[in-house]
Formats: sequence, structure tokens, C-alpha cells
Amino acid sequence: MGVVSGLDAFPDRPSLCRDAGLFRCEPAPTERDGMSDGAISAELAACARALLAADSASADAIAAVVLESARRLTRSPTALVGRYDPIGQTLIPPAIAGSGWPESALAVVHRIRDERRPLTLESPSTTASPFDRLLVVPALESETPNPESVAGVVGVAGARQNYDHHDVAALRRLGELYALALRRLTREAERAWLARAVEQAPVSIVLSDCTGTLRYVNPAFSHTTGYSRDEALGQSARVLKSGYTPPSEYERLWAALAAGQVWRGEFHNKRKNDELFWEAAAIGPIRDDQGRVIGYVAVKDDISKRKATEIDLLTAKEAAEDASQAKSTFLAHVSHELRTPLNAIIGFAEIMDRQLFGPVGDSHYRDYARYIGDSGRHLLALINDILDLSKVEAGRMDMIEEAVDMVAAIETACTLLRTRAEVGRVLLTTSWGGIAPRLRADARMVQQILLNIISNAVKFTPPEGRVTVTSQSDSHGGLVIKIADTGPGMTETDLSIALAPFGQLRTLAAPTEGGSGLGLPLAKSLTELHGGSLTLASQPQVGTTVTIRFPPERVVPETSHAIGP
Repeated sequence: MGVVSGLDAFPDRPSLCRDAGLFRCEPAPTERDGMSDGAISAELAACARALLAADSASADAIAAVVLESARRLTRSPTALVGRYDPIGQTLIPPAIAGSGWPESALAVVHRIRDERRPLTLESPSTTASPFDRLLVVPALESETPNPESVAGVVGVAGARQNYDHHDVAALRRLGELYALALRRLTREAERAWLARAVEQAPVSIVLSDCTGTLRYVNPAFSHTTGYSRDEALGQSARVLKSGYTPPSEYERLWAALAAGQVWRGEFHNKRKNDELFWEAAAIGPIRDDQGRVIGYVAVKDDISKRKATEIDLLTAKEAAEDASQAKSTFLAHVSHELRTPLNAIIGFAEIMDRQLFGPVGDSHYRDYARYIGDSGRHLLALINDILDLSKVEAGRMDMIEEAVDMVAAIETACTLLRTRAEVGRVLLTTSWGGIAPRLRADARMVQQILLNIISNAVKFTPPEGRVTVTSQSDSHGGLVIKIADTGPGMTETDLSIALAPFGQLRTLAAPTEGGSGLGLPLAKSLTELHGGSLTLASQPQVGTTVTIRFPPERVVPETSHAIGP
């Protein structure tokens, strides 16, 4: 078998023109044994009417009508139709057609999508077969000539004479009818699929006209609002209005729709049973073929549970903030009230210890006075820390900013703690990395940060251990101070306790030394007040490193000075 394509450019004779050696050339018939033009037009009209009356949900029903018309138009005993699957790019023959077609004939059919023009196949063998003569045309919509518009094929075989231009023209018209019917079938299937999707959507879908009158609601709308479809249709969209959504939100909604835009927001609406609920909505215009707005579509989701959770969280947050504020205010007042008598106790204890008004008699009294003074100073330091921490939490901590010489600040802190370090046989050293910039900060707070961290390091480092204070600039121009010790270290759990207010760790290195548990939290809060950060890294039996970072904007480079060797 061989294939001849391109029936659009035949010679004037009605028979086919074939390449020599491949096909036998038959003489042209003296007259055409086919239907008249009027009969062809009548058949095509009858086919169109039958397609309109056919079951639009069935491809087989459409195929049956086209098959019969193809046979009558070409006087062919055999016909084939098939539609292309746009996803799988394959030809799908209907159940009632396609059986018995040889592979050679189907090869011609499969070429239709690429060739997009009529194809014919004829056999030079002497064996009689219905497929000795085959004509196949693509089913094209005349107004869409792009390759993707090939909807299917229409083929005939076994006519008593060669197929000519009349047959091609008739099948082309039939192919257009077939393509239109398939397009109608596809569109109705898409509409049915879309309708099911809208009906079964888990969110409310509402269509209204330009006046806001409801024209369609899906079952999710009825489930959410309590209004059945019959009750909702014809109602105004205001039927759900509760009065709790601000008027400004409706103004923003209509301004967006008037501008042809999509509005997104939330409604505090009312169900049929007067129960209030929250909806998140997106509303946009529906346009006709000329772009005119003919209505609106709204997609809405019931977010009442989410809103209730948000409100509960907000209420809990406000309650926690109020409680924290009340606690901070209480601590501030109590601290102020305690400091006055404590200063008196400490002063009188010092007078008795020094015997400013004469001997006290028994030496035990001087020891007691010394104990009273030490305890009072410890309690005063604790109250001061509580007062500072409460001020930071309440946002009442006032900063007096100045250019702080960090070399002097660190050396001062280490000098104050060196005696304690020597008593505990702890080596306390400092090191600077080249440049020691001044810091725009509150000098008292910086000193308090350093004293708290370094004193902790000295206190928990065992004899023959060491505490190292280093400082350098980071890659961004900020200031980094590290206080590293060789103490017992901490686990992850210990770290979280150490950074919590009043969190105290009892270690073997300092079994009898207590503390307020406020040193690290207060140092962290004061550092953050400067826009910096304080972090801990620790490993049991190795030691702990506290890293204090101050941001670049706190550094005063123009007043920096170099540290000599």
C-alpha cells in the first residue's frame, strides 16, 4: 500500500494523480457516480439537525450520526470517526466504530493531526478489500485553523470509484459539523464538571447581579448561613448583615468593585438563627463578552473558629501583659519602700562595727553588727536588681547615653572583682583585639552588665581555674565581648534556668554561695535595651562562654583609639 496526500491540488481530471511505479493509474470515469450538490447540502443539513438532537453527553451518539452521513455522502460501505484526546494526544474511536480497520489504514488516520489536510490510501494489489480506497479528512472548526483545533477525523473506505474533490468537500463540511458537535460535547462536559465543583465546594460561592441581589448560592452557603437556596435567591446580600462590620469596610468593598477590582476582607455576619459568625471573603466582578460588569462572584469561608482562637489568644496576651505590668509596678513600689530602712540598718551596723561612739563591750557584738551590715548590703543589691529588672519590663528604664570607654569599663569591673578571684585562686585576665571603640551607651548599665557576668564567672570557677574577658570588633563593625570560664559548665536545661528570672543553679564549684538569680536575666535585658544580644554557650566539665554583642550603630568609631602591644 502507499499513501497519497494533498487532494487540494488535483489536476482538472476527477481521478487521483499518483507517483509512477507506486500506484496504478486508472482512467478517469466518464461521469461521476455520486450525490448532486443539492443532495449533499440536504444531507449535511439533516446531519446538523440530527447532531443537535443527539444526546450531547454521549460521544457514541454523535459518532453514529456522522458515520451514517459519511456513508451516504460518499456512497461508501465503510466509515470511521474518532476524536482526539487533548491530554493524551491520542485518537479515541467510539465503541461503535474502528473495529476491523487495518494498521495501514490507521497509520493514515494518525497522520491527520500533523498533516491537517485530507489523506488518501490506495492499494495496487489485486485482492479485493474495502480498504483498497480510503479517504480521511481532519475534523476542523473552520474559524480556528490552528493545529490544536483538530478535534478528530472522519474517514470512508470501499467506494466503487476513486474519491474526488466532491467527496473531499463533502467530508470536510461533515468534519466541521463533527468538530462543532465535539466542541459542544466538551464544553458541556466542562460546564457539568465546573457545576459539580461549585456545588461541592467546601466554601460558600455566591453570585449576585449588579444590585447585590442573590442569583445563585451553593450548598456550602446554606450550610454556613442556615438559609436554603430557595430562601436566599432573590434576597439582597444584606440579608447576612449583622451591624458589627464597620461601615468603612463596606465603603472599601464597593469602591473596589466600582473600579473593577477584587476586594478581599472579612465580614462579621449573622446566620438565619441570628448567631454571629466570621467570614473571610473575596469578591470580584463578572464580565460579559464586551467586558461590561454584569454581576459579582463571592467566595467566602467561615473563619469563626479561627477568630475565636485569635480573640482568646489576644485576651490571654492582654491579661498576661496586665499581670506583668502589675507585678513590675508592685516590685518597683516595694523596692523603693524597702531601700530606705535597709540603708538605715546598714548605716547603724557600720557605726557599731567601727565603735564610733565608744566600745560595744563584748567582741561578739561587733561580729553581729558586721553580719547585719553584710546581709543588709546583699539584700540592698537584690532589691536594686529587682527594681532595675521591673523598670526594664515596664519600659520605664531611662538611659543616659554617653561615649563609654570600654577599656576602662572592663578594667574597672575586673579590678573590683580581682580580689575575689585571688581569694578563690582564679586567674582573671583581659584581652583586646586591636581596636577598642567607644560605645554610645549608659555607663552605669554597661558596668552593671559586666559586673554581673564576670562575678558569676569568678564565683562558679573552681580553684586554679581561669576567667578570660576578650573584646573585638565583628565583621559588621559591632562590638563583641566574651567572658569565658573553666567552670563546671551547664546542660541545655541549666542554660534555660540560668536565663530565667530568679533561676538559681547549685553547683559543686560554689556549694555555699547563693545568689538572687537575677544577674544573667538583668544583664540580658540591659544588653537588649541597647539593641544588643546576650547568648550563652556551655558544656559540662568544660566551661561556659557568655557572648555580649552591641550593634554597629552603638559604636563611636571617630573616638576610637588603638590599643598598644
